Parts: sequence; C-alpha cells; structure tokens
Amino acid sequence: MNKFNNKILAVLNDIEALDTVLKRAVSLSEEKEAILEVLFVHEEKIFGLPDFFRFKEIPEKDVADKDKIKKEIESKLTALGSKQEHIILVKIDDTVDRVLELTKGDEAITVIVQNHDVITKKLTQKENLDIVRV
Repeated sequence: MNKFNNKILAVLNDIEALDTVLKRAVSLSEEKEAILEVLFVHEEKIFGLPDFFRFKEIPEKDVADKDKIKKEIESKLTALGSKQEHIILVKIDDTVDRVLELTKGDEAITVIVQNHDVITKKLTQKENLDIVRV
C-alpha cells in the first residue's frame, strides 16, 4: 500500500511559505489522488507582554486574522489549479500538537512542512510521520 493514498497535510506557520509549501502539496495530492488538508498555525510570541493600558476596542497587532489567512490560502490553491478536495484549518499556537492530533491513527498520511528549525525537528522525531520538508 502506498503511503500517499489517503491524505496530504500541508503545515504552515507563515504566509511567506504559502507558495512553496502549497505548490508541493497540490502536486503530491493530485499525483496520488489524495485529500489535501492545509493547517496554518500562527505561533504567538512566547515572551510577548500584554499591554494592560490598551483600550479594549483596539485589537492587538499580533493577533492573526483567521478568515483573512483562510481566504489567502483558498486563493493560492485556486491560482495553483488545485482540483483535489481540500480542507483548510487555521489555528493559534501548538503546531506540533495540532499535527499529531490530525495524524493520530492515520497511517496513510504525508506531512509537508516548511523548514522551521524547532517545529520541523520535533515532528521528524515522531516515528510514525512521513515528513517532506520544503
């Protein structure tokens, strides 16, 4: 059984990597006729200090706009000519845990990740994941 049969999971942490990761993910999903899942995880700054004097009506600068990110991913997939079924998830924090949750019990999945030192290293340490770095 080919490992690519079931699902391709493209994992992103920044908008700049969209073109590279999605191009590879679309190519693999069409080649293997697999469902494409795109997981974009915005990692919040660890040492970011809250601004206690900021008015509540003014949004924080670092908060990710999930709808905007999802629309950007949709437009990139359309521009790449993706014809495969796809699912787009946009989350905040915990990339590794989110990937492990999405791949839990799924033996026929390939995970495509951008080259992010800490996150990629943690994911490659998991024996059951088929990781493709771009």
